[in-house]
Amino acid sequence: MNRFQLGLVLCTVSALFNVDGVISLFESDGPPAGVGIASALLGLATIAGVLLAMSGRFSGVPLMVATRILSAVALGIPAYFIGAPGWVYFTVTAGMVLGLTGAFLAWSARSELATA
Repeated sequence: MNRFQLGLVLCTVSALFNVDGVISLFESDGPPAGVGIASALLGLATIAGVLLAMSGRFSGVPLMVATRILSAVALGIPAYFIGAPGWVYFTVTAGMVLGLTGAFLAWSARSELATA
């Protein structure tokens, strides 16, 4: 497995952590509906970018990277200031670390694949 493929896998796993936003909507003290829906949409957009990149369309890489950065900045960091349950902190931290690491790996390896 090369760096690009590892980046795709990490971004996919990170996108799956965005599902917790939808799951938490059904809790009594869950996030606002807009936050849960935005989380799910960013996860789906990341998966769309991964699928595009896997099919050889490297235009999916900027989509994947942008959605992981946006998810970390707009949804991840603010989650630490709302007094959420422990599992939310775990999924947010794991999603941010996996997503940003995967985005870095995929972005840095894209030029190697274009010349191969």
